[in-house]
Amino acid sequence: HVDGPTATFTALRIQAGRNLEYDGLPVNAALSMGMHESQSLLWERMVALSKEFSVFLLPKLLEVIPELKDSNATPDTLYGKLNQISEPSLIRTESDE
Repeated sequence: HVDGPTATFTALRIQAGRNLEYDGLPVNAALSMGMHESQSLLWERMVALSKEFSVFLLPKLLEVIPELKDSNATPDTLYGKLNQISEPSLIRTESDE
């Protein structure tokens, strides 16, 4: 089970990916589940867990959480933490980590 900031980021990236597909659509204009899941997984797995995203995200995290500034605050350590394999779980947001 993942706790703390990593769990929060996991839930955030999943929901953000899902919500992008609805941008500009009426509230009752749901797309197919295939589109829903593919958009979610694109952002959740391909974008938010990439090394390039860690390079983008780290300075923004350090602006709002200055306590993280130390010698270990590098894009590579952030990438490793976000891509850490956790214990098997039945919770959807943690099951494929």
